[in-house]
Amino acid sequence: TQRNLHGGPQKRRIFLMSVLTKHYQLLVQSKPKVAILHIGKCGGTSLRQILRPDHRDLRHMKKSAYRWQKIKALTWKYQIDWIEHSAVPKTIETHENLACFIRTPIERIESAFYYLFKMNKYYDIKPNTIQGHLISQFPEFDSFMKVCLDQSHPLHNLAMDSFSTSGHDHFNKGYKYYFSSADYIRKHKEKFLFLGLFEEFDQETQRLFRTLRIRYAPPKRLNAAPKSYIKTDPKLKEEFAKNFLAEDYDIYNCLLKIRDEQF
Repeated sequence: TQRNLHGGPQKRRIFLMSVLTKHYQLLVQSKPKVAILHIGKCGGTSLRQILRPDHRDLRHMKKSAYRWQKIKALTWKYQIDWIEHSAVPKTIETHENLACFIRTPIERIESAFYYLFKMNKYYDIKPNTIQGHLISQFPEFDSFMKVCLDQSHPLHNLAMDSFSTSGHDHFNKGYKYYFSSADYIRKHKEKFLFLGLFEEFDQETQRLFRTLRIRYAPPKRLNAAPKSYIKTDPKLKEEFAKNFLAEDYDIYNCLLKIRDEQF
């Protein structure tokens, strides 16, 4: 070490930088990782905006021009990994600390349905695709649910195909896609550091920030589906949920129970 301190300013600078780099690497490695899971239509885009690079309590380790790429950042206590939709199932296996927001399954699906109309406005969905047929044939969620429940309806197969194979991260990928099953969640329940309710997003975001030990930044609601002025029939939603979302509700209720145990 004594020898490295001699030999001119340039060598001393290189030596000092190598020491600081090693110290920084050890500091980073000592912090436990928290994976924040992006579950479709549960406020993920708004939350990602809060964890933006200019947050004063975050040091971002990876700068990206693309907003959908993973965020890697440091707080005083944790390393944060932002996990997008397709990587969520694998991440549950590989990470020890998980955080995410959840939402009532039927409300999540309804929001995803109307979000397709927003996508069409910005990206001009082609009419000959499954999503294009869905938008043109079902102007509101009630009409879509009725056709799904009526096997004799001529558009029944189209509705069911769009629901199961639309290829959209929000609409056809429910909790089963992300979490597999309620039994699987129970197996990994100790990993959930934080579970927040979308319906109480502002308050729950504050709780998440306390958990991560960073100062709260008020969220801006982004990526929201356009509000529908058509009132949805609650009985129809109940019947639809019973017929098509039973597994999602099993997983959702299991996650709610884990959340209740956190308090």
